[in-house]
Amino acid sequence: MSQTFLFTDKVIFVAYIIFAILIFILDFLSKRFMVAFLFGKGFLEVLGLSTTNFGKLIENRGGESFELIKDVFNFTYIGNKGAAWGIFGGKQTFLIVVTAVLLAVIAIVAYKYRGKSKTLNTGLSFVTGGALGNLFDRIFYGKVVDFIDFEIIDFPIFNVADIFVCIGAGLVLIYFIFLEKEENGKN
Repeated sequence: MSQTFLFTDKVIFVAYIIFAILIFILDFLSKRFMVAFLFGKGFLEVLGLSTTNFGKLIENRGGESFELIKDVFNFTYIGNKGAAWGIFGGKQTFLIVVTAVLLAVIAIVAYKYRGKSKTLNTGLSFVTGGALGNLFDRIFYGKVVDFIDFEIIDFPIFNVADIFVCIGAGLVLIYFIFLEKEENGKN
């Protein structure tokens, strides 16, 4: 292997980490912004709150909503104590452990496949950043802050982290179902 190839692999892995951190930050800021907006607080005030104080602000709240498009799209705060669609509700320790283990596995896969595919690296970054965002909420608040509400299709309320996890998982599946065989055939 040439030095250039190794350098490229290292840069790709660092980019994966940076991209995941940026997604985490976007998710964190979007949740703080929506809580500030829905609860009538200033964004800088909510941004400056410690995790403990922010947790107290959202503790016994839920259902606050702002209609953007009538009967179609709202911002609605809920504290989801489960995973997708509320499954495993109230099992925070289980969800924290499972997420931590999955993040470790994803990091190993990201390192192992670091130079293989932009599709795979992007997908793993998306899943990692989104999983970190929801893990942060579970650890510090005992629930995940969800606020994106598509009323027209009666879809569960979700957040920015969920969007990245879903898109990332889709990209990872696309890689392993369609692209991996094609790339291995070239080698």
